[in-house]
Amino acid sequence: MTQQKTMKAVLLNAKGGKLTYGESPIPKIKPEFLRIKVKATSLNPVDYKLITMDFIDWEEYPHILGVDVAGVVDEVGENVEGFQVGDEIFALTNCKEKGPFAEYCLVRADTCTKKPKEMSWEMAASIPCTGLTAWYALVRKFRIEKGKSIFIQAGAGGVGSYAIQIAKAYGCNVITTCSPKNNEYVKNLGADYTIDYHKENIVEKLKEYTNGKGVDYILESVNPNNITTNWEGCNLNGQQLSILGAPEKAQPSYHGFTLHEIIILMGHLMDNLDAQRDLAKMGYEFLELIATGKVKSTVTKKVPFDKLAESLYSMKSGHTIGKIAVMMD
Repeated sequence: MTQQKTMKAVLLNAKGGKLTYGESPIPKIKPEFLRIKVKATSLNPVDYKLITMDFIDWEEYPHILGVDVAGVVDEVGENVEGFQVGDEIFALTNCKEKGPFAEYCLVRADTCTKKPKEMSWEMAASIPCTGLTAWYALVRKFRIEKGKSIFIQAGAGGVGSYAIQIAKAYGCNVITTCSPKNNEYVKNLGADYTIDYHKENIVEKLKEYTNGKGVDYILESVNPNNITTNWEGCNLNGQQLSILGAPEKAQPSYHGFTLHEIIILMGHLMDNLDAQRDLAKMGYEFLELIATGKVKSTVTKKVPFDKLAESLYSMKSGHTIGKIAVMMD
């Protein structure tokens, strides 16, 4: 248990403000929570989007952002069972509370997944937001099956990098979009076919790669409105899923596809404790697949804590490959 009173943190001093480096009080333990000494965090587009989004207004500033945490239990709340000081965990933290862009953070114990000792800190930190989104979409919603085909938008991105590997582990044929410079990266993850979204017609290529049938599953992670055009590349009774909300207008089709929507942070945004606890369960499910060796880390860059803000701002271009991990030590 730390005796420090303050910690290093990346601070947001006002809604829409700039990120700065400073000191913040170390959070005090709560009955149902664990205090985590952060070993690594990873960066997501939602982290910089939350700086300006209006649907969350934190009660006090400076605020500490971040949703992905991997670290060591430093203190255990009085109502917590099953965890002890020294346990290694990863978790998706509550975006409505202060996050892990700091040396310490609080996480509800029943939303944490224990990290295997052999797993690196950077890989553990890459799993909660993007890894669990991919798992939730493909395994929980699509219920993907061997021999089926799937189209994954933005295969080189954080969610796409995990989704390709999960799909291949389940025996699916994988088609993905990427820039030509990222072809080798996504092929190494397991993609069977790539589409150059700058030059090629997505629907035409989906038909070509599936002998005219269309794909069985489409994972949309770029723009939900793509659903209204890409359904033409979907097989009869196929499924589409958006991780960015529903399309503005979904035209009826004769393909009978099923449309899903997931937002991995929604359990926290809606104060739904069952959904939050389910994140930990999904974490353990995903670890079973990782243990087979069929899924590898998607971290392509590691940076020290003092490069966190700079690295987060660099993600606004939308061309980050895999995940950026921030190492605290």
